[in-house]
Amino acid sequence: MREKQSDKNEALFAEWFEKTETFYKELLGQYNDIDKIRWKMPKENFVVKDLPAHIKEALGTSAESLFISPNNMAKQLYKHPELTAKEYFDVFGKMKDCKEIYQSGDFRIALIVKNDIWYRLILKSTTDHTEAYMVSLHRLHTSTLKEIRKKSQCIN
Repeated sequence: MREKQSDKNEALFAEWFEKTETFYKELLGQYNDIDKIRWKMPKENFVVKDLPAHIKEALGTSAESLFISPNNMAKQLYKHPELTAKEYFDVFGKMKDCKEIYQSGDFRIALIVKNDIWYRLILKSTTDHTEAYMVSLHRLHTSTLKEIRKKSQCIN
């Protein structure tokens, strides 16, 4: 049953991702300006995943779920077009097992997640701590991962 639900969630995310990517590409053809594109993106957020308790605690939020905004996904598509819907979905699924969490500014944390390769997933909380959003996801080179581990202090 759990596997069927996961497949359904992955299909829903893939559909949202494809729709958002298509809209982004249409706007890119019109404006070629990421700020204008982000402003013109739809305003409906996608609920990605329930937030695990240790992530909620590290982020200092009461939010039950993690959101992605189309505005932010436009930024991701602009900066990291190499990432696939499956990569996003798989990394979100690995949050529950994340053991490396670093402070990444006010109301932000960075999760180091392994899914065949290493990723850095940045999450943020709203100032009232009631919502949580994905800010960034990108692949990590081994040298960058070593640098993070050397210079940053794990908070969990």
